[in-house]
This record gives sequence, structure tokens and C-alpha cells, in this order.
Amino acid sequence: MASFLHSWILVWLAVLIFIVSLESGWSEGCLEQERFALLQLKPFFNSLHYLDNWVEGDHNNSDCCQWERVGCNDTTGRVISLHLWETRNLLEMGEWYLNASLFSPFQQLHSLYLIGNQIAGCVENQGWRLSNLEYLDLSSNIFNDNILSSLSALSSFKTLYLRDVGLKGSVDLSDNGIVGLKNLQFLSLGNVSIHDGSALLQSLGSLPYLKRLDLSYNNFSGNIMSTREFHNFTNLEELTMRGASLHTSFLQSIVAFTSLERLIMEDCQFNDIIGTKDNGIVGLKNLQFLSLRNVSILDGSTLLQSLGSLPYLKRLDLSYNNFSGNIMSTQELHNFTNLEELTMQGASLHTSLLQSIAAFASLKTLDMSDCQLNGIIGTKDGAASPFAGIKWSIVLFGEVYRVVLSLPRFSEVVEIHFRGGFQRC
Repeated sequence: MASFLHSWILVWLAVLIFIVSLESGWSEGCLEQERFALLQLKPFFNSLHYLDNWVEGDHNNSDCCQWERVGCNDTTGRVISLHLWETRNLLEMGEWYLNASLFSPFQQLHSLYLIGNQIAGCVENQGWRLSNLEYLDLSSNIFNDNILSSLSALSSFKTLYLRDVGLKGSVDLSDNGIVGLKNLQFLSLGNVSIHDGSALLQSLGSLPYLKRLDLSYNNFSGNIMSTREFHNFTNLEELTMRGASLHTSFLQSIVAFTSLERLIMEDCQFNDIIGTKDNGIVGLKNLQFLSLRNVSILDGSTLLQSLGSLPYLKRLDLSYNNFSGNIMSTQELHNFTNLEELTMQGASLHTSLLQSIAAFASLKTLDMSDCQLNGIIGTKDGAASPFAGIKWSIVLFGEVYRVVLSLPRFSEVVEIHFRGGFQRC
């Protein structure tokens, strides 16, 4: 009887596998038409011979899911990702126009990487027809603005990278396909030579689900005439503007991003309004992470006083700025009730800041590596340490000329890493 049941189980398993194979289109690991489509793509992306194992007629290599830079669904064998980044010899092959319809056979394609292939645009009337594509990276190509119109059919998009491409001048996206990407959640337009940020922001405001936006290394030095375009970003949670040139009106208007949780403005160029109470950042009441790394802050006391009004701020990076002025009072520091991580690498610090730092009652991580500290950290003879109120701190110091630490005064310190040159006391 057991043998009979065992035989029936094997039969049913065989039938089930056969049915699933028919429904999913299994063919030695990948679909025959998808393998053929990959071979059609190969001549355009193999000048550096990265795709040499894409071959036809090799029975030992017939499963295209095992080919270089191809990713497949483990269950169905359908191609779901293609990693075709930097596959062309840029010295020998010039710019070219991509026939996007070559990707049409990959109807389950989820992610496509075409970074750094000198693509100048898309062949006219040969657009994208991929209903499941959610992630596209076209960075480091040489597109003009017309590339945007070819993306209009990709309504399934959630992530789009267009870093280091040739979008120039006043980029108004309302006249092209990108505003039709209603499901877009992340957009990177870093270093695309944008000069009119106001027009760009106005058009991007029509993307209802946009959560993360990267506009790094662009020029927003023109005046923002109104904040009306900012109020459309109701779901924006992260804004990155590394190395951007910003007008003071932008900083004053940024308060309109009411849902913002992470703001990264490292290496930005703007005048010292960042150190005033009128910088707009102080109105971002949901902000949890703020990086103002290397932004030439001159009045750290005023900045700290203004940032203390951010009730949910947990992580703050103020590295490579000037805090050498005297901190007149610790009142503003006591407002940082939720701050858990403070990074001040390479900053110029006044001893009064060190003496006041215990006011950060929730601080868990403190990084002051490579700071310019020309005073005494800690005290001798059992006097109170400025770090006595910090719990579970990881304290990093470097380039300190004189260091005396009263370790017994540290409360529940788990690690202290010293880095840099020290003099023996």
C-alpha cells in the first residue's frame, strides 16, 4: 500500500511540475524568446567582451539565467534584471541611439542598468514597452532633454536615475514624459547642469508619490519667487542636494517640504544665512536626519540655537565647519532632547562647546575625529568631565594637542577610539 501511495505522489508531482512549466514558460531555465532577445542585444553591449558567454548553440551554456549580468526569477526563469553598465569601449565607439524596443521581449523585467554607455538618446518611435519595469538607471550617458519624452510609457516606474547626463538649461518637465510617471518614488537628477531650479521643482511637484529626490551638484542660485511649487511635495521624505549652489530664497522656502525626514546639504554653496533663524530648515518639524557637512558655517552658536527647535532630530552632521566662537549659553543645547548621534569631524571647536556638550541628554554616538581642539578635553583632579552626562557614547578624537580624560566620570561609555596625534600629558 505504501509503495502504491508513493507512486501516486510521484505522478502528481510530475503533473504539477509539467503544469507549472507550461504556465511559466520554463525552457532550460529561461524562455527561448528571451534567450534570443539577449543575443540580439549582445552586439550593442559587448565591445569590452563582458558578455562573451552569451552564446548560441552551446548546450553546456543554454540557460541564459546563468549568463553574465543577467538575473532571473528563481521560480519562473523569466529575466527580471539586466546589468548592462559600462559595457562599451568609450574610446573606440562613439555616441549612439538606443532602440528601446529591443527590451520589449523581457516582459517581466524589473530592473535595468544602462550606466555609462554613451547613449545619446532613443530611436524615434521605438519606445519602451515594459509594463513591469520599476528601476531604470541611465546615469553617466550623454542625453539631451529629449530622452525624457521617451520615458512616458513607463508608468510602472518607481526608481529613475539620471545622474551625470546632459540635461541643460531650464528643465521644465511638464512638457515631457517624466511627469507621467505617477508611481515614481525616487528620482536622481544629480549633476545634470540645471540652472533654473524653480521651473524644475514646479514640474516635479506633479509626481504624487515621490519620496526621495536627489538634485546634487546643480545650480539653484536663482531666486525662488514663490513656495507654491514646494507645497505639492506632500510625500517627500528625503532631499539630497550635495554640492548645489543655493539661493537664500531656497533656504527660506524649504519649510514647505512638510513631510521631509532626511535633508542632506553637504558641500553646498550659500552665504551665512544657514547660521540664522531665517533659514527655513527650522520649520521642518518631522526632520530626523540633517547633514550640513562642509557648508562654511561661521556662527555655530546661532545655528545650534535654531536647530534646537526640531523636535524629532536624531542625527546631525556638522563636520568641517567653524564652531570656534564662544557658546554663550547651553540653553539652546538642552532643546536637543532626541538627538542620538552628533558628527563634527574636522570642525574648529571652542572649548565652551565641549564644556556644554553634556546638555545633549539623549546622545549615544559622538564623532569628533580630526577636530581642531586646542584646549583640554576633560579635567584633572577629579573635576567634572564635560562628557559626564553622555551615555553609551562612542567618542572619536584626533589631532588633539592635549588630552586629559577623567574616565570614571563617563557614564556607561562602551567604546572610546582615539585617532590622530597626541602629546603625552
